[in-house]
Amino acid sequence: MNMSPRESVVEKNNKIMTSIRETTQQIAESMTENDGDIQNLLASGKSFLQYERERLQTCYVTTDQAERQAGDLQTKLASNILNHTYISFMVSFIYDHANFLTNEEFRETYPKKKPVDVQAVVEKPDLYIFGQSGSKDTEQVSYTTARTEDLEELRKGIIFDGIPYTFQLRFFSGDGPARQFEADRRAVFLKGESLVKIKQGNINPFQNLTKDELIEELECRGFDTFRLKTKARLQEEMSDLLHGISRPPALLLHYPEKSLTESNISCYEVLPCEPLHDISNIVQNIIQELPHHVKQNSTKLELEKFCNNTIGDKNQIKGSDARLYAMKLSKFIENLQLDGKMSSDISQLINSLVEIINIAYSSVERRTPRQILRLYNQTFLFAVLSKSIIGIPVKMTPRKFYGSPFI
Repeated sequence: MNMSPRESVVEKNNKIMTSIRETTQQIAESMTENDGDIQNLLASGKSFLQYERERLQTCYVTTDQAERQAGDLQTKLASNILNHTYISFMVSFIYDHANFLTNEEFRETYPKKKPVDVQAVVEKPDLYIFGQSGSKDTEQVSYTTARTEDLEELRKGIIFDGIPYTFQLRFFSGDGPARQFEADRRAVFLKGESLVKIKQGNINPFQNLTKDELIEELECRGFDTFRLKTKARLQEEMSDLLHGISRPPALLLHYPEKSLTESNISCYEVLPCEPLHDISNIVQNIIQELPHHVKQNSTKLELEKFCNNTIGDKNQIKGSDARLYAMKLSKFIENLQLDGKMSSDISQLINSLVEIINIAYSSVERRTPRQILRLYNQTFLFAVLSKSIIGIPVKMTPRKFYGSPFI
């Protein structure tokens, strides 16, 4: 039932006319200055254009003032951005001949268009999530809920040109901390009090455990704690069990008991080694460490000079620069070997690194089972030579030099 009073036609027309009169009056007032614009113009003795120009100067800023204000605003915005940390997630398709055109097929299908690298176009990432976030786990997991909800939507798929398409989340790529955040093991958490803590919102359930809590967590996982009398020994055993793990995988954090299939991540892989970041770090470590593992002082000085000309004082180098430095180092080592200043083992070490880089960044046309076997052999050779030539690093800690790529 409509309880509002009905409005007659006369009342409706009166309301419209009143609104028109009020609007007309507002427009007229906005175009005058106290209803005396004409008198003010005549009294000034100036032309209309000069009078309007001077009057409008009170409403607008000059070009110099605008540039200064824009510069101040840009500085303020940059300061606000630089004073915060951010997290971003990118998504992209994985190129496959079965789903996309090859370069040759593209040229045949679109002969009038400029040839393109189809794989590069397909795998170009798109921004998915971008927001402020600190480095703490408690801040980064704030975006996990949105990701799990989107994974549920992804399960539905789409229909394009009458053809149904389904999507699978396949690979995660990122630097070491990001991969660790994404991929901590889940099985450790499905027993004991830790599971209860996770459900209560504690994403790091193994931190600051008491002695009794350590005993409970170890015994529910089948450990005999009878001989572990001190808290220190219990904590040591717990650390060996966890291997650095502190919480479940990010996408299972809110629902740790759900299966991978239920969470729509049964095909999801977090790669233990990622070329862009890991190869960059390895190249940088090799260049900085190698001068300390040659016998001749003259060779050591030449390698140190090479290091200063490439790495210098940089804490981090770009992936493209790292690949370039590796190529330059290979040529530099080859020249030293021809002069009798470098052993063949070191030359082989650098050449194997260059080949690893070449395979890791090869295009889809060059991906073959033979190439995968070659990559396996070269990574094994590089690891063995690193152990024999470098051994215990001098310039950095063993943990930094070897790190996750050698695990």
